[in-house]
Amino acid sequence: MTKVGDALAACGIDPAAVRSTEVLTGGTYNEVHRVVLADGERLVLKIAPDPAAPALSHERDLIRTEVLFYRAAATRCRCRGSCAPTTPRC
Repeated sequence: MTKVGDALAACGIDPAAVRSTEVLTGGTYNEVHRVVLADGERLVLKIAPDPAAPALSHERDLIRTEVLFYRAAATRCRCRGSCAPTTPRC
């Protein structure tokens, strides 16, 4: 399986349900992919670098901090229809 497939499976998403993936550019640390599922649902998947890869101390577990931020922001979101889901898949 691919890195994207492994990450989706870890979140309970069947990689066979993926219609398409596209690498998104402009990020600075994590890999970012646009994922479209067979049912039309669109997701953004971020994958942290291998923990064994060299990194600065503040970069370690950076994605965990992002998850905390997005969850907190989603619970405070006052917009209608364009907010991140309050229950992330993973």
